[in-house]
Amino acid sequence: MRSIFFILLASYCLAASGQNQDIIKFVHYNLLYFGATSNNCNGSNNSLDAKKQELAVIMSYLKPDILTVNELGPGNFLFNEILSGALNIEGEDRYQAANPKVNSNLGNMLFYNGNKMGLLKQEEIRKELLADGTFRGPNLVRLIDIYTLFYKDEEALQKGDTNKIHILVAHLKAGSTSANKEDRNEAAKAIMRYVGNKKVNRDNWIISGDFNIQSSTEDTYKTFTQNSTESIRFFDPVNSPGNWNNNNLFSNLHTQSTRTSNTNGGCFSGGGLDDRFDFILTGKEVINGDFGLKYISKSYRSVGNSGALFNQSIDASSNNSVPSEVKMALYNLSDHLPVQADFTIEKTTVGIEEANLAKIRIENPASSTLVFHYPQHFSHKTNISLYNHVGQQVKSFEIPAMVSFFETNISECPNGVYTIVLKTPKNCQTQKIIIRQQN
Repeated sequence: MRSIFFILLASYCLAASGQNQDIIKFVHYNLLYFGATSNNCNGSNNSLDAKKQELAVIMSYLKPDILTVNELGPGNFLFNEILSGALNIEGEDRYQAANPKVNSNLGNMLFYNGNKMGLLKQEEIRKELLADGTFRGPNLVRLIDIYTLFYKDEEALQKGDTNKIHILVAHLKAGSTSANKEDRNEAAKAIMRYVGNKKVNRDNWIISGDFNIQSSTEDTYKTFTQNSTESIRFFDPVNSPGNWNNNNLFSNLHTQSTRTSNTNGGCFSGGGLDDRFDFILTGKEVINGDFGLKYISKSYRSVGNSGALFNQSIDASSNNSVPSEVKMALYNLSDHLPVQADFTIEKTTVGIEEANLAKIRIENPASSTLVFHYPQHFSHKTNISLYNHVGQQVKSFEIPAMVSFFETNISECPNGVYTIVLKTPKNCQTQKIIIRQQN
């Protein structure tokens, strides 16, 4: 009976919380000269029409809510080629695109599910941004695009606020020379200066892109994840530091190359899966779910990588990580694999505040007094119920709104392990506590 009670209690809270949440699927993909040409890539060996068909297969499988890409060609029509040819197909019309920007021959772009998200604003970093708002130094090798999306929740929008996500998309300089690494780190430092100037409370930050780094010891990665200003650091959802290049210990994270030898006249690089070039990093607030957006644990993956393809091509018969038609589309489209991470997002502004419910600190163990410390003032009341080890409610009370500290007498409660249920109008959390009365 006791076990059934706690299962029901946990299910109730999960259901109460789940009603306030939506899922955001985030995908980043280097499209390999999509509509662009180079010395080795052209319309014959890297056909735009063929790439659109392959991308349609991949997107129909992934169904992302947010898609960021690298290596989009310079023509402003190309984002429409992706919208109409790979995303809004077979009667679909939910996808929209950010405003196109010309970025030499290879640009970034963001696409989003317009039923869930809206584009609030769009910016870019071309040089290092200083604290006074001015820029200095030469242009970065490639500009970094910043997109701010807002979640379309009618209740929240009527109140004038909703959850926002700032997304930076970067394609950092390739190569392993010291000059190449310095170019990458200069871009990373420009990004962190921008974030340091712009980041305020209640912001959610994500950076995605082809970073072209081979190890967590490279300065670029450390600039993102070990920044001297702790509040603006980015975090790697998989938390797997090390030398990723040509290391089978990290085979599940590798995103390049999809094939073992150079193909298509040298347009597609070879070598098999042995590099982790493509990333999705998040702010700590997203890992913790502080401001309405929270990373779903273990959702990060290199799409099409089974984890057992070290130095192999992804078209190997043993690779059953995705359907066969998706596997071949991934092989044919690019020499990179997309990376995916999923997030929960709170549906209302009230939900943003309630996301901090789990952060209420309860002094534990307790004796004659139960003490609550609030991380910030809640604009609504919190109902508290206290259950003993056999599921009997032994106490209930209400904590008023706009408090930072609350205490109540529990001297009548015997020693033991108790469960506290904290409920707001649209959320629910449970915590264990030990009551140890002093003699």
